[in-house]
Amino acid sequence: MTARGRGRGSPAGSRARSGAGPGSGAANYFMAANSSGNVAIGTTDPQGFKLAVSGTAAKTGGGSWSTLSDRRLKKNIRPLTGALDRLLHLHGVTFEFTEEGMATGLAFPGRQTGLIAQQVEDAFPEWVAESPDGHKYVTERGTTALLVEALRELRAEKDSQLAILRAEKDAEIAQLRARIERLEQLLNVGQGER
Repeated sequence: MTARGRGRGSPAGSRARSGAGPGSGAANYFMAANSSGNVAIGTTDPQGFKLAVSGTAAKTGGGSWSTLSDRRLKKNIRPLTGALDRLLHLHGVTFEFTEEGMATGLAFPGRQTGLIAQQVEDAFPEWVAESPDGHKYVTERGTTALLVEALRELRAEKDSQLAILRAEKDAEIAQLRARIERLEQLLNVGQGER
């Protein structure tokens, strides 16, 4: 498959190349496809992914990738529970990729921010997959739903704590009012005896 599509140039499983510049003699792979139809852009090996992109990617108009989400097309729908606790098991880190990581063609040089797959696997095993060579990948799924439910849990926890504080303060205020009334009664009795 070439950059222009199957049937125009090289057969499936080959690599299409783009020269680094006119007369440079250098050839940099910009697209590759294997016999399974997996496509790599900016690297020579899709590493088991249907689409692997080394470098940045963009879509017309920006935005995010869409996910099928119509209720009519879903079944066994259940609310998320424990989202906050699960998210708090994750630890964001900064890091630099090793030379081996850079050699995969799917890593960037310099300081990066992200998660460690082995830690993610404990809380979200469905987010972690393994490449044929044994390297772990994180594919966040449902992150927005988790964040929404975690915020709901935080809100419920805060509201519960506020209700307890209000009840304690209301009880304390009622006790103080009762003491003031007793003191006023004592003062009125003392003034009436004079």
